Amino acid sequence: ETKALLLISCTVDQVNSIFEGINQSNDDNDRFIAIISVWFDNLAFFINEDPQFDTSPIIYHINQYIGRNYVMTDQFKFYLTQLQQQTNLPKSIFTTKQLFYIKICSLSLSSYLAAKAQNFLFTAEEILHHVGNQYLQIINIHSHTMESWSDELLICMTYLTAFICGCCWWGGEKNNSRLMRINSYQPFYEVIKSEQSSNVLILIDVILQFLLYILQTQNMICFFRSNILSPDILLIIAENSSCDKLSLYAYAVLSEVLTDEKLKGLKVTDSICNFLFDILEQGW
Repeated sequence: ETKALLLISCTVDQVNSIFEGINQSNDDNDRFIAIISVWFDNLAFFINEDPQFDTSPIIYHINQYIGRNYVMTDQFKFYLTQLQQQTNLPKSIFTTKQLFYIKICSLSLSSYLAAKAQNFLFTAEEILHHVGNQYLQIINIHSHTMESWSDELLICMTYLTAFICGCCWWGGEKNNSRLMRINSYQPFYEVIKSEQSSNVLILIDVILQFLLYILQTQNMICFFRSNILSPDILLIIAENSSCDKLSLYAYAVLSEVLTDEKLKGLKVTDSICNFLFDILEQGW
């Protein structure tokens, strides 16, 4: 309640004045946009953790405005086009305004849609028609070049993936294999051991949630079982992550992918038991 009062204590007129300030700015690296992005960022994470507050008129207004005036626009598509470049992306394209569109707007909508998608101004099909093909091109290009990702590109990939996964679970074998390729990037394994929150953790979290949803709702088990690296990748994530939520998702995907015989053959029973006991101990 206290956090909600701090984050959602503004009026619609005040929110509109914030958006007006963003719209009128001609500086792509305007400090005002950088500062206000922190508020939007905190607000989106708050709604993700406490979705019951998505009924707030302010939250409703913010996300309807973001959808209509930022995401479903040619400017958003222009920023996606910048990310479709084959070569190393110049740091200069990652302006404060671009990151507001790609990170903040994507994060805000993914949190909102996950909690109350039926009240959104656009349908999932309309959103995907607008940005889906470009996202697939981006993921296709950059899932092969993770060693060259900048921090800014990681941010864009993380929150675009969260947005796309959040608004429509459309699936497809090629897309799943690209997401698994990202999860298999070994330098990420060192990051997930850290107890600090990071964009890498968020990205892997989003991918695992998406894959689990696909496995539970679509006929994709054969595809995952044909990918012999999938169990190894998931086990590494489950056993090395400092984030219990990440480990739980990895074990859940494993339980969906593997046959009973292969699950027994992996001999992960002790690891799973220790993991569950650790969670219970922390809760106690």
